[in-house]
Amino acid sequence: MDKKKICFDCNHKFSESKGKMLIIESDNKLVWNFYCLSCLEAWRKRGLKNHGYSDNEIEDLIKREYPKRNIQKLN
Repeated sequence: MDKKKICFDCNHKFSESKGKMLIIESDNKLVWNFYCLSCLEAWRKRGLKNHGYSDNEIEDLIKREYPKRNIQKLN
């Protein structure tokens, strides 16, 4: 039985194949959090925008980094 994980960002349930477990530092300790692919993509976009990338550059990078997700856009 495939146990669903709850995305730390959006709080929706996903199979583990629809996201990633990330190690993040919080209060001087390392914690494991699950993030769905939609939240990871949004996080990546915000990071690229903060580093000065244009909207077109961001879309090109996201298409390369998340190729399967471009077929069915989420959010």
